[in-house]
Amino acid sequence: MQKNSLSRLIFLIVTAICLMGFAGSSVAATIYIPHVTGGYDDWSDTLLVDNSSLASADYTIILYDATGAEVYNQSHSVGKLSQDVIFLKNLNATAQCGEITYTEEMLFFRVSYENTGGGGVAEFKLTDSLNTTLAFYFNNSASFLEWKGLALTNFSNSSTDIALYAIGGGSVLGSASITLPANGKVIGLHTAWFPSIDLVDLDKIVAVASTATLCGIAKNGDLANTKLLFVSADPVSNFRAEDFSIADFVGTWNGTWTSMANLGESGNLSLEINSVVKIAIGSMDISNTDCGDLEDIIFIPTVKDNTLSFAASSTCFFTTLSLEYTKGILNGNTITGSYTINKGKITTDAGIFSVTKPVIKPLPF
Repeated sequence: MQKNSLSRLIFLIVTAICLMGFAGSSVAATIYIPHVTGGYDDWSDTLLVDNSSLASADYTIILYDATGAEVYNQSHSVGKLSQDVIFLKNLNATAQCGEITYTEEMLFFRVSYENTGGGGVAEFKLTDSLNTTLAFYFNNSASFLEWKGLALTNFSNSSTDIALYAIGGGSVLGSASITLPANGKVIGLHTAWFPSIDLVDLDKIVAVASTATLCGIAKNGDLANTKLLFVSADPVSNFRAEDFSIADFVGTWNGTWTSMANLGESGNLSLEINSVVKIAIGSMDISNTDCGDLEDIIFIPTVKDNTLSFAASSTCFFTTLSLEYTKGILNGNTITGSYTINKGKITTDAGIFSVTKPVIKPLPF
């Protein structure tokens, strides 16, 4: 009996020590607020803090303005099994983004946005994740959507260069570059960076930086802001813009060539570009040349900075001609560029070309 009592006492002591160890091992955590509508009177931003633990818990809110300067830093406390409701712009009217530090793992954070003019409301759970690559996914099924946009924040101690890629239908539709200051944010409709891309053609925007500092939200809504859909941007792994650029040029392209050296000469041009793994191969047909109609000319295309280049050769009256197509700029579903035809070191023709690939719309279900 004494032996069992001693064993039980030892067990209780060890258990108590372990529990004390766990209780004292709280680790500070950080969660991020990628968007606050400072400066916009028709928006109300509400931070909801839920405490599911059996003890009160402290947390600290830090807010930054458009330049990345800290404009608010203060501790708050939420009671056990309680909820705090905090109107963020009441803390500072110029706030654009922020972060929250805390130690209680049973705290949960959400932000709710309400457009006071239209009445639309959107809410999402805040994330503790910062990433080098983020995807802003847009909704193409809701019929009420009339705009797509994003809010992107650089939670870093230094400015960061960011590349934006507009993607739709499995292709890169365009790219843009921005620079955000430390703790700086950018917000806008997709047309701020991609004015020529139609709303219905845009599936997502991918943001790429060199360091893991990015956080953001994708925003959708109607023009009156009566209906809103905001979602957190998600991290993307193994994204390589050059792979998408190559994929973007795959397909059948039809158009024309026009000589600038021999005025009045023109004809049809057809390109067929296929991709095998990460290597592309193509063939082309050219009509109405001085050598007649040329068919099935094989070439290996290269893509850099969303620009297509390729070279090929063809025999014309027992003479080998070098065909060089360069500066093939992609805009939407059209490639425009320049070409030269050389016989040895002599250029026999030079001009421009333009080819288009049909846009395949998804079925409405």
